[in-house]
Amino acid sequence: MRISIFTGRDCDPKRIVAVKKAIVTASREYRANLLVLPGNSLGSGRNQDGILQELADKNKVSILAEVDRATSLFRPSKQPRQFCAQQFAVSPSNKKHKDKRVTPCKVRKLIELLNNGDRIFKLAGKRIAVLLCGENNILHNIRAEADVAHPRYNDIEWPFDVYDVLVNSTHTSMGHWNLLHKRFAYFSRGDRTAVHCTNNTHRVWGTSLCVYQNGSRSVMGNLENYGMLPTHIENNWRMVTIEV
Repeated sequence: MRISIFTGRDCDPKRIVAVKKAIVTASREYRANLLVLPGNSLGSGRNQDGILQELADKNKVSILAEVDRATSLFRPSKQPRQFCAQQFAVSPSNKKHKDKRVTPCKVRKLIELLNNGDRIFKLAGKRIAVLLCGENNILHNIRAEADVAHPRYNDIEWPFDVYDVLVNSTHTSMGHWNLLHKRFAYFSRGDRTAVHCTNNTHRVWGTSLCVYQNGSRSVMGNLENYGMLPTHIENNWRMVTIEV
């Protein structure tokens, strides 16, 4: 199975043009089964669901995208599948967004969504789990153990057995990558793959695209340094394709 992961300039007036070209390139040049787009995937505009479904049909590639604050899977010749809303976005210590903090109740709900298949889809023989934006806060890092990542609550286990690939797309670049690196490595343990993509908001590509496989990092940073992987580089967007 091949997955293409996209990052582009945030608030780009030509965003939809870039996404359309990325979809065609992922399908025809890299033979991808799935294209993962970051949050607010097409920017502004009408009938975004219809546009993405038409592109999926025409190019015979599945597209995971966010439209009108809802994340959906667009498959060729099938009705779009909308995933359950984001459960939480920030850690318990966040003072600004109290309503978006992670709590034991919210974590149990997310684990339930994963276990019952509401946040899982199957494609090309792989089970793909979807974490939305700050839901990677389901893990935390323990400073006394060199910031190793663990499930945030000891009595709630992480369900490794329900997925082969984990996808986490966000709206804006995240900080504290010394910690996030260890979280995504954790998600990818045991021959699994974890993928992260976001919009590029600071005119540097940095951590806009990240891929972890079997507990270690495969791709992070400027894609120019990863010539061994299928990459596509343009002025206002980047895309990397991996095989899982």
